[in-house]
Amino acid sequence: MRIKMGTGVPEKDTIVQLRPETVGYRGTLAMALRPELGSGHRAIKTAMRWTGASERTVEYWFAGERGPSGAPLILLARHSDMVFHMVLIGAGRYDDADPEMR
Repeated sequence: MRIKMGTGVPEKDTIVQLRPETVGYRGTLAMALRPELGSGHRAIKTAMRWTGASERTVEYWFAGERGPSGAPLILLARHSDMVFHMVLIGAGRYDDADPEMR
């Protein structure tokens, strides 16, 4: 019998640091959505209304398991300042977003 490596769950009260450079696109998007919308069912319904995506799809976005592409990403950025800035930072164009930031 083989033991799977890397599937352990952190012990209770373990603090896990999530930084945008280590979590990647999907995790960064989830980190951008949660502070603005929260993490409950109402937040998922709001993102569904914004994008027209299914509930399960939006749940994947909030969990950081998958990320939106194309039109849903643009619709999220249209409604969410955090997502908009995350996209600009990811593209290396943050200075272009606000002349006062230069």
